[in-house]
Amino acid sequence: MKLIESSKTLSTLDGGPIATSQSDSSPITIGKALGNILLSTKSRKLDPIKLLELARKFHTSKFRVELDASDFEAVKEIVRDDPNFSPLVTGQILETFLEAKDSRDCDEKDPIELRKKSAN
Repeated sequence: MKLIESSKTLSTLDGGPIATSQSDSSPITIGKALGNILLSTKSRKLDPIKLLELARKFHTSKFRVELDASDFEAVKEIVRDDPNFSPLVTGQILETFLEAKDSRDCDEKDPIELRKKSAN
């Protein structure tokens, strides 16, 4: 299982936050952007119910989302092939996938920092 950091704010090339929309100046997060991408795709790897379920998870997540290996690869492919968002958005999302941690290596008590479990 992989953990995707969904609370990270997407940023412009200058490092400032990307606004959610023209009418909503709040910063958009990885989770909100991923939710939108999943709802706008016609994936052959995931059925519409699974896409909706994952979109809800990412959109409402405050910290991170856990995906099994097949969902992780399918979502990564959907983001990579998305024709609607710019590389500024999809590139940052894919960077987050590259940084994804294995859930077995993370401290469950810390919802933001993905620290290695201490070996006893």
